[in-house]
Amino acid sequence: MTAFNEHCNAIVKDYVQTVLIIDDQAGLGLNTAFDLEPMEDPTSNNPLLESENKSQSSEVGDSTEKPLVEGHQLDALKLTNAFYENGIVAGLYQPQITNDDINDFATKAGKVAATADIIILDWMLKGSDDSYSKAIVKKILESDLESGGRIRNIIIYTGENNLSELRDSLQVELNNEDVKPSGEFQLSAQNLKISFYNKPDSGGRREREISEVELPLKALEEFEALVNGLVPTFAMKAAATIRHNTGRILTRFDSELDTAYLAHRALLPKVEDSEVFMLENFVSYLRNILAINKVDKATLDKNAIEKWVDDKCESISKEFISKNKPYTLTNDDFKELITKGFLSDIGVVLEKHVSPKETQKFIESKKSILSLTSLLNIIGSPKSVDDHSKNLSILTSFRRTFEDLLIDIELPYLTQGTVVYSFDMGCFLLCVTPKCDTARIDNSRMFSFTKLTRLSKGKQFDLVLPIMSSLEEIINSSLKADEKILLEKLGYDPNQEDIPEKDRNRDIEKDLANIRKYFYSGKVFVKSESSFFDLVHVEFMSDLTNRVMPVKAEDGTLEYKSTDNSKYVWIGDLEDLDTQNRVSNLVGNLNRIGTNEVEWLRRQYQ
Repeated sequence: MTAFNEHCNAIVKDYVQTVLIIDDQAGLGLNTAFDLEPMEDPTSNNPLLESENKSQSSEVGDSTEKPLVEGHQLDALKLTNAFYENGIVAGLYQPQITNDDINDFATKAGKVAATADIIILDWMLKGSDDSYSKAIVKKILESDLESGGRIRNIIIYTGENNLSELRDSLQVELNNEDVKPSGEFQLSAQNLKISFYNKPDSGGRREREISEVELPLKALEEFEALVNGLVPTFAMKAAATIRHNTGRILTRFDSELDTAYLAHRALLPKVEDSEVFMLENFVSYLRNILAINKVDKATLDKNAIEKWVDDKCESISKEFISKNKPYTLTNDDFKELITKGFLSDIGVVLEKHVSPKETQKFIESKKSILSLTSLLNIIGSPKSVDDHSKNLSILTSFRRTFEDLLIDIELPYLTQGTVVYSFDMGCFLLCVTPKCDTARIDNSRMFSFTKLTRLSKGKQFDLVLPIMSSLEEIINSSLKADEKILLEKLGYDPNQEDIPEKDRNRDIEKDLANIRKYFYSGKVFVKSESSFFDLVHVEFMSDLTNRVMPVKAEDGTLEYKSTDNSKYVWIGDLEDLDTQNRVSNLVGNLNRIGTNEVEWLRRQYQ
């Protein structure tokens, strides 16, 4: 195990608190029979019956019944104690299935399993019937999806020795394209791992047999594989810290504050505002807890990064390009740059590969410095570090997007920072109306929006928008139509290399390439406009909550409807600081003072 694996494993141990064991053959090691003295047969000393007894004995033979021993029994006492030794509470469920409906059984078991960090599941829960265990796994995954997802580790711990066949059988039953085989004895998806192991003496592959005492460490090892990264361990450490400080949090927000909260609520013009007030204060306190416990320092500091580099170095490209020529850094130089930062020691590293003059030009170029991120590309991965950076940009720019919502129960109201797409105008808009004016709306209100100009790849954008596939088809429809026209004019595939130069139309190829720069699966690049004269004003009606709420469309998107029935599709809500920065730029533009000065002088400072 590498130093980074140990780092991740320690955080997993700190996080994992509960395990659920489901096995109909679970025994607590208390089945030892009492040693009793044999009772004397009252007929043994009767001479009249002695010959009859011998006759019966010779006819029947040694017919002494031996107790039936169920195969593949689980020593639950050893297993629960082994988890206890690792600081984990293990719950035991020993189902006694008669004629239970499979769906009802799976639903009940799924509810119990929903809160468990790790699930240990026997394959045969009723004789030789595996349908019950399959139904449990399916119900658990469905519940996880409905609740917004979670990290899920399931261990199939069975006496059946054909593990690869069991894996294939479960995959068919789940019927989920995201769940795929991962190795010979595993199924996996994002944040999901289902692993198959044998109980001792099952007659299967020796390396897959594992004892009850060893199973907890193996389960933690499997769980650790789901969070084997800097950012996942940071998030898990933060979640664990909040778990550990639950008592502290509850004592801070105790019942003595009830009357103070009610007094605050009663004094407000709109009493519902008190709910958001408490929520914001609670979140602020959580942030304080995380800062005091130095969660970021424990998981993202130089030591953690050095361990990550040592563990991942061989799978990283470590390659950069200067003047169209690729260069590959040594492991030591790569580690130095990543831990200290590109700007701290880049000159010393670059001069080992290029001339001092070229090094200086490289350092002075912002574009060249940005290109150094290619050092972190994963070898063989279809996604580059730029792709992942776009996802991180969305995570940090938005409070919530369509990927974060459970649409059936969570609906975002229109407020400052809300990004929408206008079907009528064919553009993206950012709401800049002050927050206080987006609540307590008695009837209707005019909302103000600034335009977000869509840009192609390579242009200077300041925001990445996540887009649902159904909406992506609509916003790209006109571009797709133009692409089709150009391809018809061209009459050949521009990527085809065997076409002679004289037969190529480079102008159309260039136009086609420019159109395709706008296409990026699931994302759109935009730039905020800061001109007051270009603001868009739209009137909306409020509902019973005195806010402007969306409705769910047939394609799954959320739409706000204006008073003139125009549709505005919800994209997401920006973080408050991000919104304030864009609004500040807009307001700052309003305060510009026009001057009429000598042009020569103006060009000296602009």
